[in-house]
Amino acid sequence: MQCRDIGISPVHMKNAGEHRHDLLEIILTLQGSGYDLADGQRIPFSRGSVFVVEPGVFHGREAGPEGFQDMFIRLEGNRILQTDSCKSFRDDANCTLEKLFSAAYSIWSRRLPGGQEMTDSILQVICRILRSTEPATEAGTIADHVRNEILMHYTDPEFTPGDALRCSGYCEDYARRVFTAEIGLTPSAYLESMRLDYAERLLEQRTDPPRSIGEIALLSGYFDANYFSRIFRKRTGKSPREYRAEKQ
Repeated sequence: MQCRDIGISPVHMKNAGEHRHDLLEIILTLQGSGYDLADGQRIPFSRGSVFVVEPGVFHGREAGPEGFQDMFIRLEGNRILQTDSCKSFRDDANCTLEKLFSAAYSIWSRRLPGGQEMTDSILQVICRILRSTEPATEAGTIADHVRNEILMHYTDPEFTPGDALRCSGYCEDYARRVFTAEIGLTPSAYLESMRLDYAERLLEQRTDPPRSIGEIALLSGYFDANYFSRIFRKRTGKSPREYRAEKQ
């Protein structure tokens, strides 16, 4: 198994059009969330996701409003999987795969003497880890589908938790229970958290002229500025205007 290319995508990429390689590709997500598109499937990704694409498989990527950044390794040699397909895995809590990717990239990009051999040794370790790792569980996949739908649409005032749950492909009640167990928040609470996080970032930005509270509410996913102000105060203890005055 020999490395042919290692790279890091630009920050905040929005998508990667459908393409294929003659080489095996391993993609590790560093930032963002969205969907990997392959074999007619939409496979959710987020930070720490690892997507293995076997040679010749058409694949692409679409991200939420904040885009994504990933690292990729392309190599020739034995397949990681047993089929001409793709599989999604997750890095562990210690970010072992991210550390190995970074080490391989550091050696590869510096063109050190003996770098090819050192890089290939690291890739052997990465491939052994992936072969011994179980692909994402059903529960994890459902939770990722729901979370990614929220992350891609939370600024849309017409978007609801029900919309995200229906995209999971499972019964809404079942998907809601699975999401809550996996993430620790209900879909409604997660959506509200994302919207309020975004509202805080908007309130911290200096613009000329300053955005109105109604505009910030709408940009954050709320039609009703009064409702937005109430739940913002409930979360932060301050009105949106008070919060902006303190942060600017």
